[in-house]
Amino acid sequence: MKLVRWMMALTLGLVSACGGGDGGTGPVNPPPPATQTLASVRFPSTTLSLTAGQVTTLTPQAIDQNGGVIA
Repeated sequence: MKLVRWMMALTLGLVSACGGGDGGTGPVNPPPPATQTLASVRFPSTTLSLTAGQVTTLTPQAIDQNGGVIA
C-alpha cells in the first residue's frame, strides 16, 4: 500500500511540475486518470520503464561485483 501511495505522489508531482492545470507556466494538461501510473523497475540486467501502459526496455548494462556499471 505504501508503494501505491508513493507512485501516486510521484505521478501527481510530475503532472504539477509540468503545469498540469495548476496555473504553472508549462502546458496545461488535465490530471491523469487513476489508472495511469509511472514507475521504473530496475533489474540486474535490464531497466524497465513503465509509463501509462507502455513498456520500454533500455539497453542491458553489465554491473560488476561492487555495484558499479561497466560501460
